[in-house]
Amino acid sequence: MPEYGEELKKNMFWEWKPYYLNYDRLKGWIKEMEKNKCEKAINMFHEELELSLQRVHLFYLQQEKTLEKRFKECHEKTINEEEGLDDEEEVPESAEHANRMKALDEDIRKLQCFAEQNCEGFRKIAKKYDKNMRAMAENSDLDFSLPDQSLQDRVISAVNKFPFSEAERRLTRMKEVLEADTQGFDRQTSFIRHHSFGRLVSPTVELD
Repeated sequence: MPEYGEELKKNMFWEWKPYYLNYDRLKGWIKEMEKNKCEKAINMFHEELELSLQRVHLFYLQQEKTLEKRFKECHEKTINEEEGLDDEEEVPESAEHANRMKALDEDIRKLQCFAEQNCEGFRKIAKKYDKNMRAMAENSDLDFSLPDQSLQDRVISAVNKFPFSEAERRLTRMKEVLEADTQGFDRQTSFIRHHSFGRLVSPTVELD
């Protein structure tokens, strides 16, 4: 089974790489803790963890706001297109709008996936931290005590307070309305194409 860090690299959206949690750096501080058993590495891990949380949070909000703006414009355009779409001459422009709706749907799903990847990444790195801390406590000659609550539990609790942890719920309305818009728009466009084609191929009746 591949290590989670490699799995994350394989599946992440590379154009958004700077905005993911820095899994490799966090893992590096855990290795430093394990190797040198120093308080500095522990502090640096927690500092990087907080920075990663804020980075993911701010980027998610920015992208969600952009998507909401695009969604509003797209939904209004759909209504206007449906009201004015009554001739085949309008179909080329409607095809462009259909492509915009498709691109928006893909980007909504992309942002949800980004949020879910980071939620899982925070959980995984906290679990790895707890595992190494337990090993240090068992094997170290130093006076080393573990907190009452695991970091994994604390991280899950902290992550759940951020909007990106609820990405699926927050983005569902846009996905549902967009799906309904797309289906209705496709039906109307198909109807116009069909009837316009029918008019073109209908035989000319010559009257005596």
